[in-house]
Amino acid sequence: MDWTDWASSITILTVALSEVGGFAVNQSFLLGVTVYVVIPSLMVFCVLILRPRVNRIANIALSIMYALTIIAGVIGERRRGTRPLVIHD
Repeated sequence: MDWTDWASSITILTVALSEVGGFAVNQSFLLGVTVYVVIPSLMVFCVLILRPRVNRIANIALSIMYALTIIAGVIGERRRGTRPLVIHD
């Protein structure tokens, strides 16, 4: 199974369930996920336009924020007792 098969099966499964990690999949959820993913992409662009000191501070602040959101997500999953979605061949 290659990446395309895995991605399409996740998409089909998500649409079928209409829920991911206890959150309803709707336009607000999708917008939030898009913003969450776009910010690091924009930071790559900002490397070219920001001064080094400003860029360094912004990267450190955003990396701490992302680490905290990942830790909060892991803690939330552990408390609910759910397991991550695993797709087998």
